[in-house]
Amino acid sequence: MINRKLLLLVITIFSTTLTFAEDKNAPYGSSNFVKLDGIDKLETLKVVFDFNFEDPAGVKRALYPVSFTIKTVQEYGPVSFEPYDIIAVSHGAEVVAFAKQNYDQYKEIVDHAARLSDLGVKFQVCSVAASGLGFEPNDFHGFVEVVPTGGYALIYYQNIGYALMPGAATVPVDLINSYNKPFLGKKSNKSLKEADALKRAP
Repeated sequence: MINRKLLLLVITIFSTTLTFAEDKNAPYGSSNFVKLDGIDKLETLKVVFDFNFEDPAGVKRALYPVSFTIKTVQEYGPVSFEPYDIIAVSHGAEVVAFAKQNYDQYKEIVDHAARLSDLGVKFQVCSVAASGLGFEPNDFHGFVEVVPTGGYALIYYQNIGYALMPGAATVPVDLINSYNKPFLGKKSNKSLKEADALKRAP
């Protein structure tokens, strides 16, 4: 009988010690998974992604948040996903990735973007960046639109109710750099001069 009581005492002390250790490491308890309040009552979510990368390969990573946004909307709401509720505006050195002549180099990126386009994502590139990189509108893949400037488009979309998603973008960088220089368009010599002029612009 004494041995049994002693055993129960040891078990109790050991359990208390474990509980104390767990509480010590988690003084605020544990988190819970929650849906966003009222998300199922919204008709739609509208977002514009800001693409501005020094290395065009960064678009590969940037497309994942776009894909995850679609998947999450499909799983948790709002009620519907309409075409062009999600827009990606490209206005940096990565614009070269969307040029037809560079398809072999950026095939994985372009194919992923094209699949997203089929799901209703709109891809747009800045005409100033395109021109600075040596491209004209018809140099890009058919699912891409060319807009006056990237900043102009981002301002426009925010004014008509799109949330800005800047997390995919890097800080402003040189339009032409060591990452994209081998992939410039036909007017690359003129582009270099224009890029230098853009640097000097107020």
